[in-house]
Amino acid sequence: MENAGNSPSDSLPARISRVIFLILVASLGLIQIPFTSLNIVATDVIFLIAGGLWVVLLALRKLRLRWHSFYWLLFFYFVALFVSCCFSSNSRASFEHLPAQIYLMGLCVLTFNMVGSLDDIRRCAHAWLIGTSFAAVVGLLTIGLFYLSPQNWLLDLLTYHYGAVPVGDYPRITGTFVSASMFCNYLNASMMLAYAAKAARWLKANLAWPLITALFVCSMFTISIGLGGVFLGIGIWFWYVAGQRRPVESQIALATGITIAVAFIFLSVFALSPYPGGSVIGTIPFTNFPIMASGRVLVWRDAIQTFIEYPLVGKGLGLPVANVIFPNSEGSLSLLTDAHNSFLSVASQNGILGFVAFGMITFFLVRRWSSVNSVKPIMFGAGLALLCSFVYQGLTSSFEDARHLWVLIGIFLAAENIETKGAS
Repeated sequence: MENAGNSPSDSLPARISRVIFLILVASLGLIQIPFTSLNIVATDVIFLIAGGLWVVLLALRKLRLRWHSFYWLLFFYFVALFVSCCFSSNSRASFEHLPAQIYLMGLCVLTFNMVGSLDDIRRCAHAWLIGTSFAAVVGLLTIGLFYLSPQNWLLDLLTYHYGAVPVGDYPRITGTFVSASMFCNYLNASMMLAYAAKAARWLKANLAWPLITALFVCSMFTISIGLGGVFLGIGIWFWYVAGQRRPVESQIALATGITIAVAFIFLSVFALSPYPGGSVIGTIPFTNFPIMASGRVLVWRDAIQTFIEYPLVGKGLGLPVANVIFPNSEGSLSLLTDAHNSFLSVASQNGILGFVAFGMITFFLVRRWSSVNSVKPIMFGAGLALLCSFVYQGLTSSFEDARHLWVLIGIFLAAENIETKGAS
């Protein structure tokens, strides 16, 4: 079992450390805002400050490290990544990516240590939703700009090319992120936390419903295959809150959410529109309209081949695992080197050892979420956010390196630890 350890002291340095950490959590929704030209964002700089101060307080024995058995899985994952770097086809490039992976795991550990009570989780949820609110406002403004001022230069920063999505009179928004799919992933997680905060009465209904509505609207305009996670989360959440009082409606909500989520996974296999040189896998019944494999299928095929070539330790951490030139619907070309699947990405880069480690992390989180008879909605909501954003959306996109998901893991572990210990 985990040792909850001591909560951070009330000394001035400890309070400052907590405040800086909350700023870090809020900054997760502002990833597109660069701090330097080196692709370093504000969250990274804030982490160095908050994490550095936390380490100093540990060294001075002003704080104690809160232990969790999950750390063993993080250590196993690190070992797998390190071994992959050692045997990489380009070791130098792989080792250059290793600090970023340590940083992601550090986000998880720092979050777990900073969130030692239910009040800490409440403050953390508020900080997250403050950042989310800003991101949602930017998303709504982007939609408005597209229709009211279509030539506005800001749209180049706030929208994404259509990719495989058919061109139409609608924006595909990225908001405060660099890609539409990542923005959708963040919004999905934020929506589940907003539902949980409302249920816990940490967020008033007159604030929660406008925020949830804005998150849903922005999500729809990402036109992402990950939208299935949004509907999955909504369906499971309403099943959770209405299960006892309205059993029929709750079952319908659950079935609807799961059905839509499965439909999006099915849809991810097929191209939404024909493209030159596409692999035809059939025709629509009673028509001659071709059904083509999607770009995801092409990169999945390449990534699987990469894993077959490097089964034990992978091609190397951070290295491209696919080489697909895909014609976008608006006429441009994209070079796809990413696996577009978190589990396949880890396997092809880091081999069977990395895949097992990452799979154990995923299994641990899902099992903990599903096995605890939660009475606190924030624990259920954080776990549901992970299920939808980390697990489900990870089937069709590579989100293993998303900063907000590693912070979310830390929040979930803290909530689960507090609930099972009966802390308040």
